[in-house]
Amino acid sequence: MSGVGYTLFGFMWVTRKRFVGFEKILDQRTINLFLAWLVGCVFLTLSHVWRVGNTVHVSGLLFGMGVGAWLIFEPQRKLIATGLALLVFGSSLELFWAPWSFAWTSWRGERAYDTGDFKASIHWDQRSLELGQDKVWCWQSLALAYYCLDDKVHYLRIGEQRAGSNDLPARVAPFSHELVGSLTCFDPADDRLHLPDGRRPSPTEAVIDARRQEQARNPPFLATGEWSIDWGRQVDACPR
Repeated sequence: MSGVGYTLFGFMWVTRKRFVGFEKILDQRTINLFLAWLVGCVFLTLSHVWRVGNTVHVSGLLFGMGVGAWLIFEPQRKLIATGLALLVFGSSLELFWAPWSFAWTSWRGERAYDTGDFKASIHWDQRSLELGQDKVWCWQSLALAYYCLDDKVHYLRIGEQRAGSNDLPARVAPFSHELVGSLTCFDPADDRLHLPDGRRPSPTEAVIDARRQEQARNPPFLATGEWSIDWGRQVDACPR
């Protein structure tokens, strides 16, 4: 809806001299408010304070201004129409290719994982993490992909990154498939875990690991008084 609002604003801004009603509604204070909000949203997004759909705002503004310009400047209509067509094409392209978007890269990572392309899943999840996607979500997705590749080194490194994070909520928030406390808590990449009959557990089997359960019940306290939960995992079978 905010994109629609900026489309209307752009159209009224360009055509307010043609239509008296627009000039009365869109005074200088309102114009300043819209522009200040646009710049402010970009700043908040870049500073990772608040994620805002700035692309929608800017695209809507340019489209509204373009339509208004097409209506006002008749001699340049062909040029303006070409610009509008390019704008629409560029905006539509984001539906299919948007490597600058953490939401799109997350989607690509999930899609790759579901099809069994774990290396591609890791690539897109790492890109999503760099772009500001939720850390816990990214770490969980990366760990799953590394586990399916049987890459124990990188799998355990994800746990180290989580445990060493300065973000307390990211450290203590359990993964969606993680059981903490007195429940089952295990790491399927740990070679020391075996069932009573000596075989390795499958990803879907619940294995009681006394060492990890004890750590989960008595998490280590840091100098600041904060604590992190031991990183145990329980995952579904890897898609193939």
